[in-house]
This record gives sequence, structure tokens and C-alpha cells, in this order.
Amino acid sequence: MIGNITFIAEVKTQASSGWRSERSWDELFDIANEHGDWISIHTDARWGGSMKLVSEAWRRTSPFSPRESTQATMRSRPHSTRALPTFW
Repeated sequence: MIGNITFIAEVKTQASSGWRSERSWDELFDIANEHGDWISIHTDARWGGSMKLVSEAWRRTSPFSPRESTQATMRSRPHSTRALPTFW
């Protein structure tokens, strides 16, 4: 947290405008995981996202099973880093 502000770090390797990151998804994820309170993972391929990447991020950040509900996980670990899908 930065003061009272929750920092949501977005992992995005590209944009629909044509922009592409010089860093890989893994590198961007590691940065987000180190600095973010929460991590946003895109599900839309136009932003370099997929549900597979959401699952990978969840695997790397959560001691809980991906089958557990996101809401239950948030309630049980309110201040821990977790990956959440970004639907656009």
C-alpha cells in the first residue's frame, strides 16, 4: 500500500493500439508481484491476456486452489498480493 491507497499492478504485454512491451509476461508479472498490492491480469488477447495467464498468476500468488471463489480468498487474506482477472 502507498499510504491508504491500494496499488493494483497491471500485467499487460501489448495494447490494441499496437504498443508492445519490451519485457516478457513473466518479467512484468514479477515486477507486479513485487510492487503491487493486487495484480491485474488481462483476459483479452488484444492486451496480451488469456484465462491461462490468469490461472498461472493465481498459481504463483495464492496458496488457495483456483477452484475457490475469489471473494472467499479476498475475505481470508485481505492484505496479501493476489492475481485478479481484468475483463475488457
